[in-house]
Amino acid sequence: ILGLRKAPKLSASEIKTLIPIALCHTGVHVGAVIALGAGAVSFAHIVKASEPVVTCGLNYAFLGQVLPTSVYLTLLPIIGGVAIASMKELSFTFLALASAMLSNVSSSA
Repeated sequence: ILGLRKAPKLSASEIKTLIPIALCHTGVHVGAVIALGAGAVSFAHIVKASEPVVTCGLNYAFLGQVLPTSVYLTLLPIIGGVAIASMKELSFTFLALASAMLSNVSSSA
């Protein structure tokens, strides 16, 4: 009636391939929701801004991938900005920090 396409039929191997992606996406969403509820919205977004740093760290840790120096230099303003903004946060909670970092790691994985 609405012209929507039919749901795809997935094989067991396709579902097996999608499970890690689904778990990571779930971690992104759950981490963000908890972080937004546990502390200030601004703080959650500040911590989530460090996602490029987490991605580069995980790429090196798990894949051994070393990126060009220029890429790492572009991370310095992000690190500095997140550090400065976090120091001024009045409603800091470890739960908000840990949840936002869960979201970052899940998004980077």
